[in-house]
Amino acid sequence: MTLNIRQNTSLFFNLIKKNAESWMNYLFVLYMFFLPLDGPYDNIFFIILILFFIRGNVLIHLKRALQNRVVLSFVLIFAISVIWTLGSDDTARALINVQRFKVLLYPVIIYSFIRPEFVAKMLGGFMLGMFVSELISYSIFFDLIDSPKHFGSPHDPTPFYHHTHYGLLLAFSAGLLLYRAIAYHDNRWARLVMFLFFTTITINIFITGGRMGYILYAIVMFSILLMHRAHIVKTLLVTIAATVTVFYLAYQFSPSFHERFESTLHGFKKLDQPNRFQSSFGARLGMAYYSLPVIKEHWLLGVGTGDHMPAMYHEVEKADVPEDRHLKTIHFLHNAHFTILVQFGLIGFLFWLNSYYQIIRYEQKNPFLRTVLTLSVITLFFFSLFDTMFKAQMAIIFSTIVTVALIDVKGRNLNQLHLDRRELLFYILGIPTMYLIGAYS
Repeated sequence: MTLNIRQNTSLFFNLIKKNAESWMNYLFVLYMFFLPLDGPYDNIFFIILILFFIRGNVLIHLKRALQNRVVLSFVLIFAISVIWTLGSDDTARALINVQRFKVLLYPVIIYSFIRPEFVAKMLGGFMLGMFVSELISYSIFFDLIDSPKHFGSPHDPTPFYHHTHYGLLLAFSAGLLLYRAIAYHDNRWARLVMFLFFTTITINIFITGGRMGYILYAIVMFSILLMHRAHIVKTLLVTIAATVTVFYLAYQFSPSFHERFESTLHGFKKLDQPNRFQSSFGARLGMAYYSLPVIKEHWLLGVGTGDHMPAMYHEVEKADVPEDRHLKTIHFLHNAHFTILVQFGLIGFLFWLNSYYQIIRYEQKNPFLRTVLTLSVITLFFFSLFDTMFKAQMAIIFSTIVTVALIDVKGRNLNQLHLDRRELLFYILGIPTMYLIGAYS
């Protein structure tokens, strides 16, 4: 009896080991779908991690992943966050910040198992998740349902993420759809669907209250223009006219956009007044302003992991400007570049810029995946000027997307998704199953 149990256990383990890599890819398609929905992707990743170890040859797979320079650049930033805890005044706070940087280790695992034939499915899963997120957003806007999160409302219909981060996802997705529609010769119906999806995303951006989404949308549109060089003069004129028209219509018909635009103008007008930093835009400038003396004093090594906010607060205290004391109530710098500079100095900042550089120079031969990498760099760089990547799930989402786009698809046609019945059934049943696991975990 005991022997039979051992034999069955051994057979079961060998079955899992044999199929582990395939199952990891199936699960990762679900993972990509749940990312825009703030779904149970952590639970899925945990299962993938178990399969990663069951598959075996762990060191070989890790070594192969670290041979990719983009993946290695992420790991180096995490390593700096760990090493720089030695210079921190508060070890507990430093370890909390290291915890936020751990997402930069995910690509090591992800890159080790993705098969080229799953790349289109994974990106398709992400865009399908964005589509579902949009449906929920419009349902909130028309007051058909309540927001799943506490910050969404008909006035600001952001379903799962804060409007700053939701705007980033929308702008990035809009860029991919527009590039695909104008640069590829897909069939008429496919292009029509992409243009419709692009249009609904554009409207979605401007009915939410996130100024970051407005800015990134304009940047992404002109970036697509530069990437799509055919008929550049005609495309330039069309892009400028379309962008100006979209912003004008948004100003006239979107209360959220009108309010945020006027609020930004008011913030600019206050910059020459004593209470110059007492607005959303002004607070960001204020934190940058008081971070500069810290950067100047600790320009090489920074103040240590997690000590960036106390260092900025200290500068506010030294200045002794009553109108600026409210900056001490803000818990992060709202600028990823300054966050890196203050914590890790010039040395850490160079490693930070190296990750952007490695993504840009990466030799991805597939033009669509090349566009994914380029748009990721552009949107993340400008987003990081006004917010931090390590306070929300955006670091997880974009490190994952970038990692998927690194895979060499070897001329594989990303237009076609080959799904057999068994795989399709896995995805259909996997979505509610993972939601239930997430709900009760």
